[in-house]
Amino acid sequence: TYEDFGETSLTDMGFNPPGEGMLETVQNPDASHYPNRSQYVGKVTKNAGSQYGGALFQLPAGYKFDLRNISTFKIKVYADTAHTIFFKMLNDDKGSNAWLSQTIVSKKMTVVEGWQVLEFDFAGVQAGYNQSWADPAQYEPDVTAADRYNHDYYDRIEIVANDGNAEGPFIFYMDDLEGPHVEGLK
Repeated sequence: TYEDFGETSLTDMGFNPPGEGMLETVQNPDASHYPNRSQYVGKVTKNAGSQYGGALFQLPAGYKFDLRNISTFKIKVYADTAHTIFFKMLNDDKGSNAWLSQTIVSKKMTVVEGWQVLEFDFAGVQAGYNQSWADPAQYEPDVTAADRYNHDYYDRIEIVANDGNAEGPFIFYMDDLEGPHVEGLK
């Protein structure tokens, strides 16, 4: 577990882009039911007028995700609308061009006003963003099979929700972010 908004926190989480919303630790809106009885959770709020926004998880300097043995991330989510959740891995070493390194898996929430566990498996997902534009030389058809991407590359996660109202405000809750091994951690 990387973050449970209570006892475990690998690094501070935030909101991206800054000023367009916020991530805060709050009381669980529904702690009485499985699969999430945690006392505290993360509340992600995107402001009205913002094009996009979501939770940002940045590994400490020098640490990277290792997708060679485990390629699945999990997170618990709760909302009053069935959002599509986009789980993005990025390389922050690219600075303002980090978006060109993104690899994305999306899932549609099937539970409204209740917790559900979403799994984002990156096995078989393309790396290098898109072979038809950006830098085609960066493209790989499977992020987990490409040695240049499957370890020592990704160090940032963005968890973005979309309820179909692109510039409207939204709130969703998240908890228990977990996933593959992080290189450098003992």
